[in-house]
Amino acid sequence: MSDSTVESIPIGVEERWLLDLHVAVSDLAGFRVDRLLPAGYERYVRVFNPFLPWDTDAPGFSPDKRPTWRSLAAEAGVPFSSEIMWEDLRPVLGGRDGPRPYYVTEGNLDEPARTRLFGVLADASGDKSTFFYYGLAAICTGSEAHLYRAPCRSIRAVEDLAARDMRVPINWENLYGPEYIWPSDRSWVVMTDYDLESTYIACDAALAERLLADDVLEVLPVELTSHINGAR
Repeated sequence: MSDSTVESIPIGVEERWLLDLHVAVSDLAGFRVDRLLPAGYERYVRVFNPFLPWDTDAPGFSPDKRPTWRSLAAEAGVPFSSEIMWEDLRPVLGGRDGPRPYYVTEGNLDEPARTRLFGVLADASGDKSTFFYYGLAAICTGSEAHLYRAPCRSIRAVEDLAARDMRVPINWENLYGPEYIWPSDRSWVVMTDYDLESTYIACDAALAERLLADDVLEVLPVELTSHINGAR
């Protein structure tokens, strides 16, 4: 995809309203959604990163047949809740040679969930300019932070340009991030990073309901006080 619609913009202004969240919440509150997403939105949701097999070449593997968080929780006898973490599912996963040789991706949604999520977000934002912020992802590559502006539908072009700017292979699956994505009207915010097993979104009720009803994405509602990655 051409990156002619992608604009690299200076760091230090547009992203501050989100980055300041990391220092605005007391450490006594623990690691909660309010460290990632701003207050004031109608709804907050958690989009679960899909499980992947340790061996993608295993006979019979199909992305459509891999276990879901909900199915694994039922098998493990634990609630499928907004605060569940993959460690809760260890009894039925068991590692590379376990009964379910799957692991959860961190920092990225795998396909087909990724394409579906960005399609829903693009429909919600239309042609509005969208910001894409790479912070921790840039640090992991030894680069400085990067911020881009483009239509939401240009996510692949953004990822290609970010990969070049950070001098990593031009393959979006090898690049974590962007950590924050939001349209110019700030009607929704998406947050994830390389250490999170889910993607968190602040949005209005209509977008939340569409995400919750989607038959590809695995989504649950969360609150600003919900704990993340099992930090209960």
